[in-house]
Amino acid sequence: DNDFVIIYNASEEGVIVDLCDPPEGKQWHRAVDTALDAPEDIIPDGAQAAEGGEYRCDSRSMVVLLSR
Repeated sequence: DNDFVIIYNASEEGVIVDLCDPPEGKQWHRAVDTALDAPEDIIPDGAQAAEGGEYRCDSRSMVVLLSR
């Protein structure tokens, strides 16, 4: 099972989102970030998200993070 975070940003400016802690023993991995160019925008296996409990969501974009 995976827990997930979905971030939507409809504003004209990017935002930095404080992430909740992933379940014990897991980390957040980026699966989708529509602000990135293909093929980096969708990564089925997930790329490790930034350390520090924050993620930048650019203007008019969506992000999906999965716990693994």
